[in-house]
Amino acid sequence: MAKFKFELQPILGFKEQVENQKELEFAKTLNIVAKEREKLEGLFAEKDSSLKKFKGEVCPVGGSKLLPTEFIRLNNYIEHLKKCIERQKDVLMKAELILEQKRLALIEASKERKTLDKLKENKFEEHLFEEKQSEQKIIDEVVSYKHSIKEVS
Repeated sequence: MAKFKFELQPILGFKEQVENQKELEFAKTLNIVAKEREKLEGLFAEKDSSLKKFKGEVCPVGGSKLLPTEFIRLNNYIEHLKKCIERQKDVLMKAELILEQKRLALIEASKERKTLDKLKENKFEEHLFEEKQSEQKIIDEVVSYKHSIKEVS
């Protein structure tokens, strides 16, 4: 049986490398998005905590415990957190857009590799079919030769 050799094997190997690289880029970007999401959740938690502290200090049963300077400082901090949250939302949105681009690039690379895989599979099936036909031809020749020898004898 002749050895099967796929002519486009170097290209298939390259496409596999490209797909692996796209997978790594996608995974790295996914990690970045997760970290940015954690930062945003942390900012929300810090804001909620500060608001509870602010409300607890400003509206206690026995009157306010905050000095005016502390009141202003805490209020400014909460406003700062709100701005940080808005900036972090923008950062997260940009990271998610990049993630979507990486996902689409990975899908495209995967399609290209799968197309070549399918072509290789089809070429292999074709090779097996040709080999089977070749073997059948040899068997037919052997049978014909044996039959002709019996007739001569």
